[in-house]
Amino acid sequence: SEDTIPPVGSLTLPQGSELDCFRPELRLVGRSGLAAVDYEWLGPRGEVLGTRREATTATTGLHQLMVTSRRNGCRDTLSFDITEDFTSPTAFIATTEPLTCLRDSVVLRVRADSPTSPFYRYRWLSPTEEILGEGPSRTVFSVGTYQLVTQNIRNGCRDTTSIFVDANQTE
Repeated sequence: SEDTIPPVGSLTLPQGSELDCFRPELRLVGRSGLAAVDYEWLGPRGEVLGTRREATTATTGLHQLMVTSRRNGCRDTLSFDITEDFTSPTAFIATTEPLTCLRDSVVLRVRADSPTSPFYRYRWLSPTEEILGEGPSRTVFSVGTYQLVTQNIRNGCRDTTSIFVDANQTE
């Protein structure tokens, strides 16, 4: 009898199927119940990503894994979609009054009209880029340019904005 049994392929996406700032490249792992098989990974434009059991991709869209039996040439093709989320968070710093002889500190705050999310983490940096702390506000005591680094903890993407704290020693 003729051998026409195709291999049964399977694939694993150990990091999930979404590219993001944490995972700008994904590892792809193919498997088959047969030992004598060839693997071929294709990207969304038909480009060959690899011919081994494992491959990587940094491209979104419909991908394919073809598992071909070396014994009979029969093939199993699996299709899977890779998506992306590279959306950076956005935050603005509210303007402050200058430091004066009577006002030796000011509170830097995320502006009220900034988009918010429970997945945003705020980190404040000093003019020398030392970490001052985390949270939506920070009290500062000296002149200089302060940075607010906002990170979306779901996808790892960041945005940085800054504000200059000035002094008016005539007040």
